[in-house]
Amino acid sequence: MHTSPRETNLLGALGIVLSDALDDAAELAGGASPAAALVALHGTSAGGSIDALARRIGLSHSGTVRLVDRLTREGLVERRRGGDQRSTALVLTPQGRRAARRMLSRREANLRSLASLLTGDQRSALAELADALASLPRPVPVHLRLVFGDAGGLLEGLADLPVDGVGVDFYATSLDAVPTDFPKQVLAGVVDARSSALEEPEDVARFAETLRGRGVADIDLVPNGDLQFVPEAIARRKLTVLGRAAALIREEALAQ
Repeated sequence: MHTSPRETNLLGALGIVLSDALDDAAELAGGASPAAALVALHGTSAGGSIDALARRIGLSHSGTVRLVDRLTREGLVERRRGGDQRSTALVLTPQGRRAARRMLSRREANLRSLASLLTGDQRSALAELADALASLPRPVPVHLRLVFGDAGGLLEGLADLPVDGVGVDFYATSLDAVPTDFPKQVLAGVVDARSSALEEPEDVARFAETLRGRGVADIDLVPNGDLQFVPEAIARRKLTVLGRAAALIREEALAQ
């Protein structure tokens, strides 16, 4: 079916209007990610783990940990002991529940105000549009991995590339080459897929904290390439190193 430029522009304009209405409500919570977390914890995700919240709001584990840290400092979220005595359950404080209700009320009011401007025929057309959009596949995050090489000279330009994250081999790339406040998710290649030597989880965790200190908001710890280059037993142990390093980072976050 042919789509005219006018129809394309109208659809874009509709998206902007709706986005502005939702952003206005989200500002009550300090932004889109905090708003999504408060709504989730106000509903079916109440009492869930950080991993469950991360899946619900579409952030990485490390990004969700930092978001929960922020909401905890602001008195909106409380960490409690989970059901298996090892996990952490996230619940809203009374202040957090009030903030979530205010935001949901603002969002509903904004959308009702927009809907009230529509005629009956326009509402029918909107319902058809919603059905059509619901049938579209969900967007898949795109990451660019720069394996087995120095990415230092490229990172500045990659900040504007239309990808969700960038994989960096930190065995070949200096930490100082990462631009301050780099806006993309960084898939930090911190275990060497070319060597059988095992890294120390403590060293990996310290490296991640140093990288975060440069203002990188979203970090995932990964091998710097395909682990097919080492024996399977070594590959499994290297993945265990990443898991232990991530656990150390979580423990440090909970202790703060």
